[in-house]
Amino acid sequence: MRSIIASQLVGEGYQVKGIRTLEEAVSQLRSRGPSPTALVLDTLNQPLSLDAMDSLPDEIPLLVCTGPMDQGGPLLIQRPKTRLLQKPFTIAELVDSVQKICYKEN
Repeated sequence: MRSIIASQLVGEGYQVKGIRTLEEAVSQLRSRGPSPTALVLDTLNQPLSLDAMDSLPDEIPLLVCTGPMDQGGPLLIQRPKTRLLQKPFTIAELVDSVQKICYKEN
């Protein structure tokens, strides 16, 4: 799913760096490299660690692609600058959601 999402966004002109887990994203953010404009997280087969969520900087927008049975949604939307995108979604819906989190239209 990560590669499909990345391909869709690259096709729309975004620069994308694929990262496997939220914990890996947090680790890279701590390495003091350039901060991403936004993070897109797919929760398929990936348990969400609340500790990892808490360690994400609030200023980095987060889009969580989630399924209808995901129980973490209510916790995630309490985080500032966070949007949920429920599967299945279209390319247009994905791009629209990324634009909204990147341009602070929450």
